[in-house]
Amino acid sequence: MRYKRLRHPCLPLAASLLSVTLSALPGQPKKHTAGPGEFDRAQLMVMNLNRGKGSSGYYLQESQRLSRQMLADLDKAAAQLEQVDKFYARSRGRPDDRFLLPAGKQIAEARAAARKLEEALSGARAELREGINQLLLSE
Repeated sequence: MRYKRLRHPCLPLAASLLSVTLSALPGQPKKHTAGPGEFDRAQLMVMNLNRGKGSSGYYLQESQRLSRQMLADLDKAAAQLEQVDKFYARSRGRPDDRFLLPAGKQIAEARAAARKLEEALSGARAELREGINQLLLSE
C-alpha cells in the first residue's frame, strides 16, 4: 500500500519561522557582516599576505636577505680566489698566469645569477605590495 505524502500549505511558513526563532536564541552564534569601515575575511586575508611571520611577504623578504648574503659571500670567495691565485702564480715564477681562472669564471657567473635573483625578489615584493594596495583600494 502506498501512502500519499501530506503537505500542508502552512508548512514552509512554519519552517522559516522556526529557523528564524532558533537563530535568535541567546546561545546561538550570530553571523557577522562587515559594516562600513570594517574588513571582511577575504580582505583581511589579502592584507595579511604581506604581514607577519609565515606570510608571502615574509618569505620574499627572507629570500631577498639570503640572496644578498649569498652575493656578499660570493664576493668574498672571488676576492680570496684572486689573491691566492696571484700568490701561487708569483711563487711559481709566472706572475702573469692565472691557474684558477675557470673557477673564477664560475664564481663570476654565480655572482651575476645572485644579482639577478635579488632583483627578481625585490620586484616580486614590490608587485605584491602594489597588488595588495590595488585590491584593497578598489573596493
